[in-house]
Amino acid sequence: MAQRESIEIFALLAAAYPKEPMTEPQVALYDACLAAYPPAEVRRAVLTHIQQSPWFPKISDLVALLVEGDTVDADEAWAEVQRQIRTVGYYGQPTWSHPAIAQTVHTLGWDKLCTSTNPETDRAHFLRFYA
Repeated sequence: MAQRESIEIFALLAAAYPKEPMTEPQVALYDACLAAYPPAEVRRAVLTHIQQSPWFPKISDLVALLVEGDTVDADEAWAEVQRQIRTVGYYGQPTWSHPAIAQTVHTLGWDKLCTSTNPETDRAHFLRFYA
């Protein structure tokens, strides 16, 4: 997310939960964990959480809202990663059909997946994180 978008999202959280001040490290952690998702979807998840809960959201609460609904089968998701590695490669910017795939690849590291010499282990890690 761009800095402006992050500020807007944290402003929403601060307005809804004024008794929950966030430190700079917390903001950085939320920002890093939500960076793989489109800003409009993160904003939607924040607004949904505000409407549903009196408690400040954990990162996992927001991610659950971001990935709920239609999900891609884990094996299909791994196949998509493999296609992107072959077609886009290390220097390219992959595009993903679902935010859960983007988040998992972001967690594992696109550059590491592209340069790995052990695809079986990568697949196992991907499937574990994707679940």
